[in-house]
Amino acid sequence: MTASLLLRKTAEVVFFLCGIIALVAASTAFTRFQQDADTLRLRHLQYYNDLIERYYKIKGFYPLQNNDPKTPVYVFIANSNQQKFTHPGPPFAHLEVSCREFIAELEKVLGKKIDEFYDPQDKPEKKPNFYIYMVRGDRYAITVHLHNEYPFARRKAAGYNTVTVSNRSTSATYTILPRRLFANKVYKKAAAAAIVDKPFFDSLKERYLHDSKKSRKTGRTNRPAAGL
Repeated sequence: MTASLLLRKTAEVVFFLCGIIALVAASTAFTRFQQDADTLRLRHLQYYNDLIERYYKIKGFYPLQNNDPKTPVYVFIANSNQQKFTHPGPPFAHLEVSCREFIAELEKVLGKKIDEFYDPQDKPEKKPNFYIYMVRGDRYAITVHLHNEYPFARRKAAGYNTVTVSNRSTSATYTILPRRLFANKVYKKAAAAAIVDKPFFDSLKERYLHDSKKSRKTGRTNRPAAGL
């Protein structure tokens, strides 16, 4: 084998190995990000549920409750950069209320400015990158979307899992009573996990802490069933 051919083969091997190393590094970074993000998503689920329960103790009904069992109310808890990913939404008729109005209603009744927490992912990756609050009659539910699988979560696809808490839990709707989930040992361990890249996630938190105040999307929109 000539020296030039040996040099070329060596370069090819080096480039191949560099590519493998880069792929492994990217995969490791993505996995670490999603682990941190899931920890925060689980914490945010309890945070918003606590706010809603505190609202109920004051008012005797849930935020945006309209007592119409036929028309559910949906709030997509998404920051200004995530809102474009919230549509088309559920395929059935519903009333969509802006995140800004939802936060404002909580603040008005709770009597204080509240911090806002959003899914850490700017763009959807296999799953929605926002949270959902739904109220229908006197039943509410809050859903977050997770990357990793947990025994208390519903698996929808690889990298796409959901967990929903509701004041009325049924297996048919894949919902869990808040007190049952938040007392679950696996949940508590997952939500208490240390954030590996804390500076990055802290910067995200500060950027969107009161994002709804800057949102141009306000008010309510009646959404017909898909195809109508």
